[in-house]
Amino acid sequence: MSSSLHALEAARGALLAHDHGAARDALIEAWRERRSPDLAALVDVVDARAPDQLSAALAALVTPRVDTSLANLEALEGVDDPRLARFGIEALVRLPFTTKTAAGLLLALVDVAERHDDPRLGERVDAIRGAVSTRIGTLAVRNAVLSRTASAIARCPLLPAATPAEAALELELTRLCEPLQQGARSAEALLHEIYARPGDDEPRLVYADHLTAANDPRGEFIALQVARAAANERPSPREAELLKKHGKAWLGDLAPVLSWGKGYSQTTFRRGFVSTADIILSVGHKLRPLVDHPAWATVERFTSGPAMFHELLRQAPLRALVELSVAGVDLAELAARTEPLAAVRRVVVGASIPADLLKSAFPNVETVAGWVAEITPDAVAILAAYGTECVELNSYWNGSHSAFEQGVDALVGARAVTRRLRLYSPAGRSSPPVLVELRAGSDGSWAL
Repeated sequence: MSSSLHALEAARGALLAHDHGAARDALIEAWRERRSPDLAALVDVVDARAPDQLSAALAALVTPRVDTSLANLEALEGVDDPRLARFGIEALVRLPFTTKTAAGLLLALVDVAERHDDPRLGERVDAIRGAVSTRIGTLAVRNAVLSRTASAIARCPLLPAATPAEAALELELTRLCEPLQQGARSAEALLHEIYARPGDDEPRLVYADHLTAANDPRGEFIALQVARAAANERPSPREAELLKKHGKAWLGDLAPVLSWGKGYSQTTFRRGFVSTADIILSVGHKLRPLVDHPAWATVERFTSGPAMFHELLRQAPLRALVELSVAGVDLAELAARTEPLAAVRRVVVGASIPADLLKSAFPNVETVAGWVAEITPDAVAILAAYGTECVELNSYWNGSHSAFEQGVDALVGARAVTRRLRLYSPAGRSSPPVLVELRAGSDGSWAL
């Protein structure tokens, strides 16, 4: 009996015993004999049920830095596995980096596919050519990647044909994997539902159950965060442990553009998904291919706005975005979005902008906020002209606390021009800002 046939029979036995890890390993052994894309696809299906160290390494391979990503890839040089080959090919389509400094990493990705003699490189060549030709601006890098890809495809050996016995076993394995494929499709459907309804906990909890059944720790993490959000509690040690270990991988396709793992990084998860997006200021054109990615649907706020930020605001499915600073933002473009930014409730403004344009861009805005040197009735009146329910004034950092108190005193009892007025005192090196909230009373004046 050939080693390939023996491996296929081992995979069949493992699947019948529901030992997905052993089935994946046996399928990889069979794949090494013939490099069949069909076997590689079965490996991916089974691996989703029993991820191992390579699964985790591939999920965290791309970092915000080219040199670190290249080092992670080089650390897998001795690995002969269809999952690594598939990663290299799909990365050439997604192009996590496109600058001149990315040449070494991109060529290494082509080398990974060539080293594996993977015919899927030829199947994806049109997508690779399109991505490289349109997104890599440096001619030398573009030509080098396209030339190396063409050479790798030309040198790929012909795929050995399966024997009748192998073909019969592969057909049976495909049937055995069908329930797992249904599970994978179910996971995709659940993610689609989460992104379509980011404010709803139900699809998140169903997805958490699905992941937990597959022994994926993210299922536990989602359940912990959803429960904590409902109870308004602080993170548990277990949640912090899971986030420290897996957070980078759980950023998914957004990992190359979000700051993570540094002392200054402000990206956070809420209810199991990215909630605060701290986009790397030097991200450059790496953001462009991700501006319409469905994962932006769970983001509630941004902490920074790099050069490509306007494209993200114009195109991303920002269904959960609740607040935004509009300094330098073209509100007319936001008002013209196909899908309105309907979840935005708080907008920070700088220079004066037309009130009707603000309402067109953010149809459900409730609070308009601004930064001021002093709290004065005139400053309140400027923001009140936008017609929102609440006006918020933030005093400049390390300003005068006595001036802030005098400004509050001058407003108490004055005619209310909004239903609510939120006033933040200046922050200092050792003192956080203090909130004073005034509300319109029955007599039409503000009261504490």
